[in-house]
Amino acid sequence: MMEEVERNIGYEFKNKELLRQALTHSSATEGREPDNERLEFLGDSVLSLIVAHRLYLEHPQMDEGDMTLMRARIVETNSLADAAKKLKLTEFFKIGGPLQDRAIPPRILSGLFEAVLGAIFLDGGLDCAEGFVVRHLGSLFSAALSGSACKDYKSLLQEWTQRNFNGRPSYKTVAEKGPPHSRLFEVSVSLMDEILGIGSGKSKKEAEQAAAKEALLKLNKIGMGRISSE
Repeated sequence: MMEEVERNIGYEFKNKELLRQALTHSSATEGREPDNERLEFLGDSVLSLIVAHRLYLEHPQMDEGDMTLMRARIVETNSLADAAKKLKLTEFFKIGGPLQDRAIPPRILSGLFEAVLGAIFLDGGLDCAEGFVVRHLGSLFSAALSGSACKDYKSLLQEWTQRNFNGRPSYKTVAEKGPPHSRLFEVSVSLMDEILGIGSGKSKKEAEQAAAKEALLKLNKIGMGRISSE
């Protein structure tokens, strides 16, 4: 079994127990053996570092805000879940309880991918972990950075709010400044009456994008920037 998983992921473990642990969900152990939660935690941080590093090296003109948002888009939960399926990790995933009788949620599949990455990092180091990410997530970099996607903050924010709260953010013009020929608009973006961000621009559309960007950066800093779904 381990040999087939290793062929699928393109990495051979020196410590097979790390891979076995990465493929074990907490619902299947009931505390009797190590599960993959700690490896998932580690893998999440390793993935964030690898993506940030590649964005920094490959896109020197990209500012901190755009790098933050592109990292969130690349490590999006459904993308990681799809990668886990393509690698056929689900065929070897030990899972128990009620989860055995229904489709595994994307959040858990995403965690499975991260756990395997964490295991590779412990077994072979950062270079091996980065090779794994590039092989299996490389296409997401170009997809996330194609066209004007990296600047469409309103779409990113709406995707996040719909998946997490089943609602759309609302925008409100809170101020207009300057002479008619050089107006400056200030717009706030809210969800469920809570202001998420405020931005300004020479047009309402520009101000809305700025407000959405501020909201996404704020959500990322408090640990809610990952676009996810159950």
